[in-house]
Amino acid sequence: MRVVLFMPHTLSMDSTTPPMSLLMLAAVVEREHDVRIVFPIDFDAMMATLPASLADADVVGVSINSFNWYRARQTIGEIRRHFPQLRIVIGGPHPTHCDRHCLETSAADVAVRGEGEATFPDLLGAWAAGRDADGIKGLTWKDRDGAIHVNPERELISAAELDALPLPAYHLVPPQRYGFVPMETSRGCRYRCVFCGIPTPRGIRQFSLARVERNLRQLAALRDRFVQDGIFLCDDSFSAHRERVVGTLELLRTIMPDAMIGCEARISELQRDDLFLQFAANRVFLIQVGVECGYQAGLRRIKKGLTLDMIQDFAVAATRLPFRYQIYWSYMIGFPWETASEVVQTINFAFDTARAAGSQQPQLNVFSPYPGSDIAARPERYGLSPPTPALYDDPAWFSQFLGYSRVAPADRPALQTYLLGIHRSFPRHRALSVLRLPTGAIVDLGGKSSVSWAAT
Repeated sequence: MRVVLFMPHTLSMDSTTPPMSLLMLAAVVEREHDVRIVFPIDFDAMMATLPASLADADVVGVSINSFNWYRARQTIGEIRRHFPQLRIVIGGPHPTHCDRHCLETSAADVAVRGEGEATFPDLLGAWAAGRDADGIKGLTWKDRDGAIHVNPERELISAAELDALPLPAYHLVPPQRYGFVPMETSRGCRYRCVFCGIPTPRGIRQFSLARVERNLRQLAALRDRFVQDGIFLCDDSFSAHRERVVGTLELLRTIMPDAMIGCEARISELQRDDLFLQFAANRVFLIQVGVECGYQAGLRRIKKGLTLDMIQDFAVAATRLPFRYQIYWSYMIGFPWETASEVVQTINFAFDTARAAGSQQPQLNVFSPYPGSDIAARPERYGLSPPTPALYDDPAWFSQFLGYSRVAPADRPALQTYLLGIHRSFPRHRALSVLRLPTGAIVDLGGKSSVSWAAT
């Protein structure tokens, strides 16, 4: 069968790094079928040249997250108008959690739930043999009459099975179009932060260092395909196991010594396993550390496994690191229980911490109820109105500044102005402890915004 895989453009990262999901799916599909990837950077060109751009396809596979769902649904409708008989399969985080709604409100035929490396090839094999999707675990599908069927769950791919998967299809990446390349050394996370919608959070499955080495040697052979030697380790938490982290960094220094690396890591794991020197021996372009809340009660409520003291200790340690500017502090404001006081505490703490560490400006994301998160699944525990799958049909569902918080709508622009002012003046910003808002409310942190730094 002739298979075309694509993902609508979502975030700026899509312009610099090809999606790992498409590279892994293509690798398993090309063992039995012809496969082509339309990467996000070429998505608009594909749509502008319909129907010619998909004239050779028997099956289209669309990778969807909750941020690009609105555009994906439009795209599927456009494709269906040109190709009434084309088989359209959707997968990714959003269809995993909203499978039935996605099929009810789009022209897609099948939704793959969870990891697709086993499920999608099984589906293609059934279609090639003239069978339907009945009995294939991990699928939700429409029959010829439009009725929707939900098949049983599929077990997670084991660590041994992950190791046996083919290496990502890097050879399908268009040459000289991307600056960075993704690489995976594990899947999952040992934590269950209440705002997180990772589709497979049940523990961590590690790739063997032998597979990591094969992956790096493949990348070294294809390094001329990419604009620069930049590898983003796209694990949910790269820092989870010290032996794997140390082994991966050592392999990078041996096989691709000039490669710059980026990853997501947890402050608690970096501190626990004393990984600073390991990273310092490599070239680092980014280490993203998620903090989320700048007040202790918030950290406890989101189950982050951090304390303010741990965060401050990390910031002090960062001042001695050669890559301190490459530490990318990530926070979240506007949780359902937050008032203006909690929001300002997090803003002030975020910028004070980054300045003390000698890092770049922190990123402050606005809370949105991601499908699959505990907040979205049990909203009444957090003071949130229950979100329905229809919420995500709105293209602005994730762009409402403090829209899910307890901050009065009239006060939200003032807090946004305060945030932008601190961001623009960083690192010469001045965090306020008293702030008068348009409704007349006064944020008085009573000294909570001041942080004492022993080493700065």
